[in-house]
Amino acid sequence: MQHRSRRQYLQLSGGAVAVALAGCVAGDDDDRPDFLVTDTAFSIQDSGDMNVQITIENGSGERQRSDVEIIVRYTGGDETKDWEQTDTVELAGATEMTRQYQFEDVYQPGSGPEDYDIDAQLVDS
Repeated sequence: MQHRSRRQYLQLSGGAVAVALAGCVAGDDDDRPDFLVTDTAFSIQDSGDMNVQITIENGSGERQRSDVEIIVRYTGGDETKDWEQTDTVELAGATEMTRQYQFEDVYQPGSGPEDYDIDAQLVDS
């Protein structure tokens, strides 16, 4: 009969804890939407236009379709300006996509990247 070392017991108990916790963590994902915007990024061009990149994920097993609403908000001093675009997206199940959008004449003289905020979300179509 082979005796287990303390290290082997710790490895076994650690694996049991990981298995037990895996159910808890998976439960948290049940509350997360299956179809959502997961990332946004932007760059300001020399022309004053802004390129906005968004990533959309469909975590369900089924094809989904929705409108995506993108809002660029400039807040500088006492001034606030919004630019908005809406687009329809459709994604096969268990996939993600990245899309580019161009907003014209967004740059405000003297502003920096910290003066802009991007809000992108899927809305009911």
